[in-house]
Amino acid sequence: RAAMAAGEASASAHEYEEAIASFHAGLALGVDNADLAQQLQAALDDADAAMVARDAARVEAESRLEAGQAALASAESEEGSAASVLHEEAITAFNAGLAVEGTYDQALTERLADALQTAEAALLEQHALLDQARDKYEQGQAAMTASQYAAALELYREGLEHGSDDQALVEQLQTTMREAHEMMQRRDSSTDIDPATVSESGSSEPEDPELAADSHGVEDVEPEHET
Repeated sequence: RAAMAAGEASASAHEYEEAIASFHAGLALGVDNADLAQQLQAALDDADAAMVARDAARVEAESRLEAGQAALASAESEEGSAASVLHEEAITAFNAGLAVEGTYDQALTERLADALQTAEAALLEQHALLDQARDKYEQGQAAMTASQYAAALELYREGLEHGSDDQALVEQLQTTMREAHEMMQRRDSSTDIDPATVSESGSSEPEDPELAADSHGVEDVEPEHET
């Protein structure tokens, strides 16, 4: 009976190896009580089945952990949308591992939880970069409205550095960059004409001083009459 009690206590703690050892020890004593021997055998069978199920659950959870870790490792060498996809794969794998029931392994559960937190933080960082890219686009649009084309160009460039996760946003940034560049070229190529250099005839060429003297600075001379 002591072996039965010890085995049941171990089985309740999911320590099936110890439980099985206790049940085997009880049966080895050659119990004369048929009912007790039957109970020991049934408990042994249950412990064996429970251990098999527990070990299978641990294998499944471990495989999910390894798959998520592989996705995280691959994400380190990627950027933009490719990195985000891998982070999402890792999160899915870690959640699947945590969803496996019957592992009875606290250390394994903690490893999965820590890995999930790491993957979620990495994905949030990707999303934050995308938000920054959208902000840069909006700021660039405001600069364009204010005819601050150089500033707009710089803002669009900064947006492209962070916005590769969103193809539509990338195309918007590229289009507005071209527009800003064209507007800046037009502005820089235009020449302001000084109104003071424009003659009465409307020409922007400066007036020749000698011609001006001939036409404006010479008095009419009366012809002399003989007496």
